[in-house]
Amino acid sequence: MPNYTLRDYQQEAVDIAIDWMKKNSDSAVLELSGGAGKSIIIAEIARILYNMTGKRILCLVPSKTLAEQNGEKMALTGEKFSFYSASIAKSLRHKIVIATEGTFKSVAKKHGSEFAAVLVDEADRVTATFKQIIEDMREQNPLLRVLGLTGTPFRLQTGYIYELDDKNRIVKDTVDPYYKKLLYRVTCNDLIERGFLTPIQVGVTQEHYDTSNLKIDVKNESFTQKSLNEMLADGNVTQKIVADFIIKTRDKKGVMVFCTSIKHAEEVFAMLPDGEAGLLHGKTDNQSKTVKDFKAQRIKYLVNVDMATVGFDAPHVD
Repeated sequence: MPNYTLRDYQQEAVDIAIDWMKKNSDSAVLELSGGAGKSIIIAEIARILYNMTGKRILCLVPSKTLAEQNGEKMALTGEKFSFYSASIAKSLRHKIVIATEGTFKSVAKKHGSEFAAVLVDEADRVTATFKQIIEDMREQNPLLRVLGLTGTPFRLQTGYIYELDDKNRIVKDTVDPYYKKLLYRVTCNDLIERGFLTPIQVGVTQEHYDTSNLKIDVKNESFTQKSLNEMLADGNVTQKIVADFIIKTRDKKGVMVFCTSIKHAEEVFAMLPDGEAGLLHGKTDNQSKTVKDFKAQRIKYLVNVDMATVGFDAPHVD
C-alpha cells in the first residue's frame, strides 16, 4: 500500500493523466511548478499504470540526482523498482524502471515492446537522445504512452513544447512542439495562494554586482562567461553580499546559493562559516554525500554551480 496521501491537485493531475492515457496514445504534458511534487505524482502514475497493464513502466530522468530522488518517492508506493543508470545500477529486474537517458538509449529498441508507458521528468528537455529513445521504443510498441512532467514547458528557441493547451486551444507561440497536449497546470502562484509555498521575497542589498556590461551568448541562450567573470572581478562586493545574506538567513534552516562559475562558488564557500556549508559543482568529489548532508540539515548552506537546479528537492529550504 502507498505510504503517502496526495494533495488534492496532485490527485487531480494523476486522475487526468490516467484518463488521457486510457483513451489516447498521443504524448501529453503536466505543467507542475517547482514545489508541486512532480516526483510523487510520477510515482503514483507509475504505480497505477503498472497495476493496470502488468507491463513495464519507464521513468526517464536527465541525471543521477533526479533518478535517486524519484527512487525515494517510488519506494513509498510499495512497488519494487530498478535503476538503469550507469552511475547507480544497470538493472531491468523489476517492471518499474527509473533510468537516465544516456544509459537507457542503448537498450531502448531491444526492450521497447515490454513497456506500456514512459514518464518523462523535466519534459522541457526535448533532447536528441530523448527523441531517439522514444522513436526506438515506438518501433516496437506503436501504442506506447508518453507523459511529460515539467515546471517550465517552454523553450527559448522553439516556444511551448505542446500543440494544444489545457483548454484544447491551438498554441501559436510554438515551433514543431513534441507533445500533443497540455493536460493540467499548477502554477507557482496557485501553490502560494493555497499555502503550499511561501511568498517570494526579493531583497537587494546596497552592495550588488554591476550587471550593466553583461553580454548575451545567443547560441547558448545565456550570458557569456567572460562578461560574468568581469562582473565578479571585485571580490570585495562578493564578501559584502555574503556577509549580508548570512545575517538575513540567521533563522533559516536551509540556504541554497547559486554561483556563476567554479571560481565564484569557491570564493563564496570560503566566506561561509566553517562546517556549515557544502560545495557542489561539476568537479567536486562526494557530490551525493554533500546533497545528503544538506537534505539531512547537517549543513546549512549549499553553494552550487548549475547542480541544484532542475528538479532538486529539498523541502526544508525556506
